[in-house]
Amino acid sequence: MRSVKFTVTFFLVGSLFLAAAMSFFALIEYRRVSKNLDRAMAFKPHPYVSYAQLPPVLVKIINDVEYPQSAMCHEWSGLERAFSDTPQLHPDCALTWELIKILMPAGNQGSFIKMYEDQLAFIRLFLKYSYNDQIEQLINRYPFGMIEGKEMSGYQNASPYYFKKNLQELNLEQLAGLVIIGRNPPYFTPWEGNKMYLRQRTFLLNVIRPPDSPAY
Repeated sequence: MRSVKFTVTFFLVGSLFLAAAMSFFALIEYRRVSKNLDRAMAFKPHPYVSYAQLPPVLVKIINDVEYPQSAMCHEWSGLERAFSDTPQLHPDCALTWELIKILMPAGNQGSFIKMYEDQLAFIRLFLKYSYNDQIEQLINRYPFGMIEGKEMSGYQNASPYYFKKNLQELNLEQLAGLVIIGRNPPYFTPWEGNKMYLRQRTFLLNVIRPPDSPAY
C-alpha cells in the first residue's frame, strides 16, 4: 500500500516539476523571441513610410486582396490563435503569418523549433502591435528579391526602381502594378509590354474597382 502511495506521489510531484520546468522554458523562449521581434519591428529601413503616409489604395489591396485578415483573427485570444490546429494554414491571419516570415530568420526552416518560435512571435505581435502596425511593417519590409545584385525590400524602394516615382506619387494602375510585381518580380516585370503583368494588373484593378464602375 505504501509503495502505491509512494508511486502516485512520485508521479504527481514529477508531473508538477515537469510542468513547471516546461512553463519556465516557455517563458524564457517567449522573452527571447519577443526581444528579437521587438528589435525587428523597431528597425526602420530607409526610406520608411508610416501608416498615415501609405496610399490608401495600396493598404486596401494588401488588406483585402493579398493578405486578408478576417474578423475571426481579431476575435480570438492570442493563445487560441497561435495554438489552434495548423494555425499557419488558416487564411484568417494571412497578413500576420506573412510578416512573421519576413521578420523571423529562416534558420531551421520547417523544423519544430522554427514552428515553435513562429507561434511565440504570433502571440507577441497580437499582444503588443496593432493591425496597422503590421500593415506598415509589411509594406516597408516586403521582399522584392535580388535587383541588380542587391536585395530590394519595401514598396517605397521598389517604386522608384520600377516607375521612377515615390510611392505616394503612384497612380492607381501603378500601385496595382507594384503589387503584381511583388508576387514574382522576375516574372511580372513591367518592361516591354509584359502581357502576363498587364493581364494580372487588369484582373487586380477589376477586383478593387468600386461597384457599378466600368471594367478595365
